[in-house]
Amino acid sequence: MIFNFGESDLHEGLAFVSVIIPTKNEEKRISSCIESLENSDYPKDKFELIVIDGCSVDKTIDIVKKMQKKYKNIRLICTDGANTSVGRNIGIKSASGDIIINFSGHALAEKNFIRILSTKLQYSENSIAGVGCKDRIPMDQLSSIAQYIECITNTKLGGSILNQYENMMLPEEGFADSISFTAYKREIFEKVGFFDPALPSGDDAELNLRIRKAGYKLLYTPTTCVYRYRREKLKDFFWQMFNYGRSRMQIIKAHLNSIRLVYLIPALFVVYLFTFFALLFLKNMMLFTAWGSVFSIYFLLILGFSIKLLFSKKNLKLLIFCPILYFIQHFAYGLGLLLETVPFKQRSYEGRSSE
Repeated sequence: MIFNFGESDLHEGLAFVSVIIPTKNEEKRISSCIESLENSDYPKDKFELIVIDGCSVDKTIDIVKKMQKKYKNIRLICTDGANTSVGRNIGIKSASGDIIINFSGHALAEKNFIRILSTKLQYSENSIAGVGCKDRIPMDQLSSIAQYIECITNTKLGGSILNQYENMMLPEEGFADSISFTAYKREIFEKVGFFDPALPSGDDAELNLRIRKAGYKLLYTPTTCVYRYRREKLKDFFWQMFNYGRSRMQIIKAHLNSIRLVYLIPALFVVYLFTFFALLFLKNMMLFTAWGSVFSIYFLLILGFSIKLLFSKKNLKLLIFCPILYFIQHFAYGLGLLLETVPFKQRSYEGRSSE
């Protein structure tokens, strides 16, 4: 049997979508973020933008209020000191849509972003709970540090320890362990719970883990893209990786079967680095030689990946900055992992449902 649908029929059949945007001090990016979503090729009366602000002290709220006058589908919720996860949860509970898209105040969406994710999800099989897409650095972010960070996090040495980066370079559509900037079916939050507000970062990775444990699938598609602004200072990159490490250990504590050796290698790396100070007291040349040999192997490894990026990107500065960034990433991530191991305590996530 063949069904013929007119344009009005297709419009009426589209799901209503709620895009959740938690913000705090995003005056630099929030305007372009909202504009990118409002320029979507999805019908304006079929989606809403919900901005949840956690007490910004800059002009973020004023900018959003100004944009509300231009676009009638923007809702602003101000809440006292809410972190990203709390903001997301407030947005979800306030949303009108059957499909919820997790977004960010420092990201830009392609024109087809809402349409691709929502329609793929709407017409997918019941076992698919979410659809996510590619994640790239915006073309207008000219910071060298940000571009070098983009380079290393899209390599195996710099991306595999971060679960959210594993599937972002796949050329074909397929199922993934974790995806970012995801469109979720609204009912999934009723079944597995909301984002965990206790995590310093990586709350989407933890939610995606619960979704998969409940028997659902996450679909990655390369047919649309989000452009997310990267860190532009080395210290900011350090603390981002440190919090990723903390979050990963917290997730491991709550979900012991999620542990992977690749997550723990940075922690072993930090322990190895600190053994250098113990060797200073022992004054054993053989142990010093062994320690130095291991570090030489590590240095050659990050140098090899940096040289590969040098030839790929044809930028000589990569040979200087990439080894530094690799070291910062591995050390900060491993340090975050270690500091979360004491005390070892099984955590009960606030974001988890009681079921």
